[in-house]
Amino acid sequence: MGAAMPVTASAQNTEAGNALRVVLQRSLQRVLPGGKASAQWTMAPLPDRNAITEKEFVMLTISAYTFRVIVLMHYALNETVQQLAADILKTPPDKLAPERVLDCLNELGNGLCGDLKRELGQISAHLGMSTPNRLHRNNLAYISELAVNAETHVRVLRDGQPVLAASLYACTYGTVDFRLLLKEQAAEATEASALELF
Repeated sequence: MGAAMPVTASAQNTEAGNALRVVLQRSLQRVLPGGKASAQWTMAPLPDRNAITEKEFVMLTISAYTFRVIVLMHYALNETVQQLAADILKTPPDKLAPERVLDCLNELGNGLCGDLKRELGQISAHLGMSTPNRLHRNNLAYISELAVNAETHVRVLRDGQPVLAASLYACTYGTVDFRLLLKEQAAEATEASALELF
């Protein structure tokens, strides 16, 4: 039997990106209106950041000793986003001023980042989280100057209609295996199935 082929850095980054995408989708489902049980929200993977057309984004970061995850929530101030804010705030959309919609998006980004922080807590006990910042998409050009080891991008759809996009960029400073996030989920699912037998 031949020796196992080594896993290349490129393959590891792809697998890490896939794991981060699953985690990002789980967190989005939990923080969007209707919660995890809502079937109206779906997420479609995007190939890269060039597939994102929104002009602005909310940025937050989650930092550990061995990695940093940059969380971006891309948006456009349109009727779809206005309705999203109205649903979150339980206010008629025509009663919402643009600044209140932006504040709501900041809070949504904050909630998303907080949920991701809990997910990442499975692989690091010491995590810090930034406050949200709103930036223009021109600033995405600076992402290439960071030592990004893995990234993932998703389109957020409501009843099949695009609403937002979200991205995660991971920069690692040591040995970090984001794939462990999926193993934790698999272990929890196995344990839950075992409990159902009793």
